[in-house]
Amino acid sequence: MKRLVIETPRQSQRVLEGLYRDMERRIASSPLGLCPVDMALNFLRLCHAQTCGKCVPCRIGLTQLSNMIREVLDANGLSADDIDWFILHQANRRIVESVAKRLKTDIERFPMNLQEYGNTSSASIPILLNEMNRKGLLKKGQKLVMAGFGAGLSWGAAVLEWGI
Repeated sequence: MKRLVIETPRQSQRVLEGLYRDMERRIASSPLGLCPVDMALNFLRLCHAQTCGKCVPCRIGLTQLSNMIREVLDANGLSADDIDWFILHQANRRIVESVAKRLKTDIERFPMNLQEYGNTSSASIPILLNEMNRKGLLKKGQKLVMAGFGAGLSWGAAVLEWGI
Protein backbone atom coordinates (compact mmCIF):
# COMPACT_ATOMS: atom_id res chain seq x y z
CA MET A 1 0.00 0.00 0.00
CA LYS A 2 1.27 3.45 -0.90
CA ARG A 3 0.10 6.02 1.57
CA LEU A 4 -0.80 6.85 5.13
CA VAL A 5 -2.83 10.05 5.48
CA ILE A 6 -2.47 12.09 8.65
CA GLU A 7 -3.70 15.67 8.57
CA THR A 8 -4.51 18.65 10.76
CA PRO A 9 -5.84 21.14 8.22
CA ARG A 10 -5.86 24.93 8.41
CA GLN A 11 -9.65 24.96 8.65
CA SER A 12 -9.58 22.93 11.86
CA GLN A 13 -6.73 25.04 13.18
CA ARG A 14 -8.80 28.20 12.55
CA VAL A 15 -11.81 26.68 14.35
CA LEU A 16 -9.69 25.78 17.35
CA GLU A 17 -7.97 29.19 17.42
CA GLY A 18 -11.32 30.97 17.21
CA LEU A 19 -12.72 28.93 20.10
CA TYR A 20 -9.59 29.59 22.14
CA ARG A 21 -9.71 33.38 21.44
CA ASP A 22 -13.34 33.45 22.51
CA MET A 23 -12.44 31.62 25.71
CA GLU A 24 -9.62 34.09 26.39
CA ARG A 25 -12.01 37.06 25.91
CA ARG A 26 -14.46 35.54 28.36
CA ILE A 27 -11.72 34.98 30.94
CA ALA A 28 -10.35 38.52 30.48
CA SER A 29 -13.81 40.05 30.94
CA SER A 30 -14.44 38.09 34.13
CA PRO A 31 -13.69 40.27 37.20
CA LEU A 32 -12.11 37.37 39.09
CA GLY A 33 -10.79 35.39 36.14
CA LEU A 34 -11.45 31.68 35.87
CA CYS A 35 -9.64 28.75 37.41
CA PRO A 36 -8.14 26.10 35.06
CA VAL A 37 -11.12 23.77 35.66
CA ASP A 38 -13.55 26.53 34.67
CA MET A 39 -11.40 27.32 31.62
CA ALA A 40 -11.51 23.68 30.51
CA LEU A 41 -15.28 23.48 31.05
CA ASN A 42 -15.83 26.68 29.07
CA PHE A 43 -13.65 25.36 26.27
CA LEU A 44 -15.64 22.11 26.14
CA ARG A 45 -18.90 24.08 26.08
CA LEU A 46 -17.59 26.12 23.16
CA CYS A 47 -16.37 23.03 21.30
CA HIS A 48 -19.74 21.36 21.69
CA ALA A 49 -21.81 24.37 20.61
CA GLN A 50 -24.81 22.88 18.89
CA THR A 51 -25.27 23.52 15.17
CA CYS A 52 -28.12 21.61 13.52
CA GLY A 53 -28.08 19.20 16.45
CA LYS A 54 -24.47 18.10 15.93
CA CYS A 55 -21.38 19.32 17.79
CA VAL A 56 -18.65 21.13 15.87
CA PRO A 57 -15.88 18.49 16.47
CA CYS A 58 -18.26 15.69 15.44
CA ARG A 59 -19.22 17.45 12.20
CA ILE A 60 -15.57 18.12 11.34
CA GLY A 61 -14.58 14.56 12.28
CA LEU A 62 -17.37 13.02 10.21
CA THR A 63 -16.58 15.10 7.14
CA GLN A 64 -12.85 14.49 7.39
CA LEU A 65 -13.20 10.72 8.04
CA SER A 66 -15.21 10.29 4.84
CA ASN A 67 -12.90 12.50 2.78
CA MET A 68 -9.75 10.94 4.23
CA ILE A 69 -10.96 7.39 3.52
CA ARG A 70 -11.71 8.35 -0.10
CA GLU A 71 -8.28 9.97 -0.37
CA VAL A 72 -6.37 6.96 0.98
CA LEU A 73 -8.39 4.63 -1.27
CA ASP A 74 -7.66 6.81 -4.31
CA ALA A 75 -3.95 6.96 -3.43
CA ASN A 76 -3.87 3.16 -3.51
CA GLY A 77 -5.99 2.73 -6.65
CA LEU A 78 -8.82 1.15 -4.64
CA SER A 79 -12.53 1.71 -4.23
CA ALA A 80 -14.70 1.10 -1.19
CA ASP A 81 -15.84 -2.15 -2.86
CA ASP A 82 -12.25 -3.47 -2.64
CA ILE A 83 -12.21 -3.17 1.16
CA ASP A 84 -13.31 -6.06 3.37
CA TRP A 85 -13.46 -4.12 6.66
CA PHE A 86 -13.58 -0.45 7.66
CA ILE A 87 -12.16 -0.20 11.17
CA LEU A 88 -13.11 3.23 12.50
CA HIS A 89 -12.51 5.02 15.77
CA GLN A 90 -15.47 4.05 17.92
CA ALA A 91 -16.56 7.58 18.94
CA ASN A 92 -20.28 6.90 18.51
CA ARG A 93 -22.64 4.82 16.40
CA ARG A 94 -24.02 7.82 14.48
CA ILE A 95 -20.58 8.73 13.12
CA VAL A 96 -19.81 5.16 11.99
CA GLU A 97 -23.22 4.82 10.33
CA SER A 98 -22.86 8.24 8.65
CA VAL A 99 -19.44 7.35 7.21
CA ALA A 100 -20.85 4.08 5.82
CA LYS A 101 -23.72 6.01 4.25
CA ARG A 102 -21.42 8.68 2.76
CA LEU A 103 -19.22 5.96 1.26
CA LYS A 104 -22.33 4.10 0.01
CA THR A 105 -21.04 0.97 1.70
CA ASP A 106 -22.87 -1.75 3.64
CA ILE A 107 -22.82 -1.09 7.40
CA GLU A 108 -21.92 -4.77 7.99
CA ARG A 109 -18.39 -3.95 6.83
CA PHE A 110 -18.08 -1.39 9.66
CA PRO A 111 -17.75 -3.49 12.82
CA MET A 112 -18.60 -1.79 16.11
CA ASN A 113 -18.01 -2.62 19.74
CA LEU A 114 -19.41 0.56 21.30
CA GLN A 115 -22.11 -1.46 23.05
CA GLU A 116 -19.38 -3.30 24.98
CA TYR A 117 -16.95 -0.52 25.92
CA GLY A 118 -18.23 2.87 24.82
CA ASN A 119 -15.71 5.34 23.42
CA THR A 120 -12.27 4.06 24.42
CA SER A 121 -10.51 6.93 22.65
CA SER A 122 -7.21 6.02 20.95
CA ALA A 123 -7.55 2.38 22.04
CA SER A 124 -10.76 1.78 20.07
CA ILE A 125 -9.14 0.63 16.81
CA PRO A 126 -6.62 -1.79 18.43
CA ILE A 127 -9.33 -3.22 20.70
CA LEU A 128 -11.65 -3.80 17.74
CA LEU A 129 -8.87 -5.37 15.64
CA ASN A 130 -7.97 -7.70 18.52
CA GLU A 131 -11.60 -8.77 19.00
CA MET A 132 -12.08 -9.41 15.29
CA ASN A 133 -8.85 -11.41 15.08
CA ARG A 134 -9.76 -13.54 18.12
CA LYS A 135 -13.18 -14.27 16.58
CA GLY A 136 -11.52 -15.34 13.31
CA LEU A 137 -13.14 -12.57 11.29
CA LEU A 138 -9.84 -11.28 9.90
CA LYS A 139 -8.38 -13.49 7.15
CA LYS A 140 -5.01 -13.31 5.48
CA GLY A 141 -5.17 -11.12 2.38
CA GLN A 142 -8.21 -9.11 3.43
CA LYS A 143 -7.97 -5.36 2.87
CA LEU A 144 -8.76 -3.05 5.75
CA VAL A 145 -9.12 0.68 6.13
CA MET A 146 -8.35 2.03 9.57
CA ALA A 147 -9.41 5.61 10.26
CA GLY A 148 -9.73 7.75 13.34
CA PHE A 149 -9.93 11.27 14.63
CA GLY A 150 -9.26 13.13 17.85
CA ALA A 151 -11.78 15.75 19.04
CA GLY A 152 -12.63 16.27 15.37
CA LEU A 153 -9.52 18.41 14.88
CA SER A 154 -6.92 15.80 13.87
CA TRP A 155 -7.31 12.59 11.91
CA GLY A 156 -5.50 9.78 10.14
CA ALA A 157 -6.19 6.79 7.91
CA ALA A 158 -4.37 3.82 6.46
CA VAL A 159 -5.12 0.97 4.08
CA LEU A 160 -3.54 -2.37 4.93
CA GLU A 161 -3.65 -5.98 3.89
CA TRP A 162 -4.11 -8.40 6.79
CA GLY A 163 -1.14 -10.75 6.91
CA ILE A 164 -1.67 -12.96 9.95
